[in-house]
Amino acid sequence: MADFSGGYLSSDGGVLLLRQLDAGLGLSATLARAFTDPRDPRYCDHSVRELLLQRLLAQALGYDDLNDHATLRRDPLLAVACDKREPLGADRRHDRTAALAAPAPLQRLEQGHRPTDRYPKIHADPPQVQAALLALGVRCLDKHAREIVLDFDAMGHRVHGLQEGRHFSAYYAGGIAK
Repeated sequence: MADFSGGYLSSDGGVLLLRQLDAGLGLSATLARAFTDPRDPRYCDHSVRELLLQRLLAQALGYDDLNDHATLRRDPLLAVACDKREPLGADRRHDRTAALAAPAPLQRLEQGHRPTDRYPKIHADPPQVQAALLALGVRCLDKHAREIVLDFDAMGHRVHGLQEGRHFSAYYAGGIAK
């Protein structure tokens, strides 16, 4: 008897490289410390860091929409990259068919806690998130940098006339990059 279904496959082998980058930079671990999680860990299959890592890695792979996680949650390489012990989900308390979180928990993570919510949820502390991202960003700068250019419109097009939303940056000498 032969089975040609392929079993559990993934087309995103680069996710393991991204996991190593995250481990080296400490991005998900640093960001996770900026969140408050009142959930009882005995009843949770996913830590805040795992949820953040799942979302960050999926976005880096080009999966911007939360509904992509309905399929991605069964991806064994993504599960390994998110430090799941059992990449097929056999060790989970609730849904043993997938190792990763469904779109709903990720949506709750992104929306956060509101004062009108009946039950406390995971929520971010915006100043801590900003401080974490700033600290991680500053680490990437050259030690001897004297100037940082923040270019929010990197198109490099020349500005002609009085178009709505026009911008001019003297750094680019008329709108074209040097």
